[in-house]
Amino acid sequence: MEDEEMQNECFEEEIAAINSEMRFLCLELMKISSQRNIPFPQVMHEFIDNTNTMKLALANAENQSEKITKRKTTKVC
Repeated sequence: MEDEEMQNECFEEEIAAINSEMRFLCLELMKISSQRNIPFPQVMHEFIDNTNTMKLALANAENQSEKITKRKTTKVC
């Protein structure tokens, strides 16, 4: 039972951390919205698009890095 309680406590801590990050991001996006004088949903969509673009770029970079590592470790005789 203690294991389950510890897991629930860790889960609750993770949820609290996620909520904190979401509040921070929301406030920053609201500031940008105000500074640029554009609607919050537009800023939010731009942020999401940029996040997805970065995720794809990182995945591509990781794939390229793996290919380079494989080439370096392959023996050429």
